[in-house]
Amino acid sequence: MNEERINSLYITKMNDDKPIMIAPKSEKGLAVDLHTQFINVKSNKIELDILINNQNGVKIDEFSKIIGTTKLKSTVNKSFIGEIVTYLILENSEIENVNMLEFNVTINKKITGTTVLFLKENSHG
Repeated sequence: MNEERINSLYITKMNDDKPIMIAPKSEKGLAVDLHTQFINVKSNKIELDILINNQNGVKIDEFSKIIGTTKLKSTVNKSFIGEIVTYLILENSEIENVNMLEFNVTINKKITGTTVLFLKENSHG
């Protein structure tokens, strides 16, 4: 139980805490939060790599961010637990003809996790 790992990976509407699996498309695109909870990380920084693909495995976006661990909770064995919330905004052109997004998250080049978000057309009426 002391191995470094992603404990939970989920998506919410922006600034919300309720996980979602399906999101409506809008003329403005898509705005969501990606929550990455981790345990037993033994580094003084967290390097988070995020790759977003569509249902066909085509890359929509990719980026990295580095977070220091000074504000994280330390466990008895000097490892860290925490949650990183990353807000993601995708333009409408990026999700045109897309019905599923796959979010691949890697922490410190070794811990990986994946979650998906299904997209539905927003019905006007």
